[in-house]
Amino acid sequence: MSEYKFYKPVWDGIPDTDSGIEDFIKFYNDSYYLGNNRVVYGVTQSCRYVEDEIDSILETGINNKIDIMHILAWKIGRVKHSETNKHWNNEKKWYYYKGCENTEEGFIQTSRGKEIDCNNFANFILYNLPKFEKYVIENRPQEILNALRDNSPEGIGTIYLITLLYFISKGKYPIYDRFADLAIQAIIQKEKPGTKLNHKEPVTKGDNKFDTIYIDTIKPFSKRIEKAFHSYDKYLKNRDLDRALWVYGHCFS
Repeated sequence: MSEYKFYKPVWDGIPDTDSGIEDFIKFYNDSYYLGNNRVVYGVTQSCRYVEDEIDSILETGINNKIDIMHILAWKIGRVKHSETNKHWNNEKKWYYYKGCENTEEGFIQTSRGKEIDCNNFANFILYNLPKFEKYVIENRPQEILNALRDNSPEGIGTIYLITLLYFISKGKYPIYDRFADLAIQAIIQKEKPGTKLNHKEPVTKGDNKFDTIYIDTIKPFSKRIEKAFHSYDKYLKNRDLDRALWVYGHCFS
């Protein structure tokens, strides 16, 4: 019997079941992709080609400005996954929402319509990658986060800085967002889908407490992943778990 609970939701009249770790990951990871069953109603699904590129960036590291802009567009939600998927065989390119056509030139538009010039920020990251990679080896993530904060444009907030740390570190430090946090809470607390859980948003990059966000937020989250799945290596080596947690977290929002 598992120490924690990995539930599937009520689906076609089948009651909630404790599925076990591997089945849990497969069930929710599969649902993440376009063309598969949407097991959590209302959750958007992603193009496999986009995810393959994101996985490749994570594995091989950030190499250029387009990698950085793809990470940001993917996390902010500015990629038209259905359109990208539809045209991929003829056009190996990402499709973006209206107003985001210049994403790969360094300009990202938020869901509220604000355009953010990320060119200087991207150049800063690329120039400092060797130093950041050294900091990863020396386990100095807060210094990377502080440098990203101090050089990021307005509109690129805490969640996106943590996401960039995830890719700079090649997964050593986890992605953190509302849905991943809710998913881990639910697993550890043995809550069934549909339960309302509390999520505390991380501090903004302008808050003095940002200087300790790794110790206060990211490290404890890593420990909870390790606690629930008995090993952080499962998360580090395969994004299937990250995708599964994102989908599962929508059961509790």
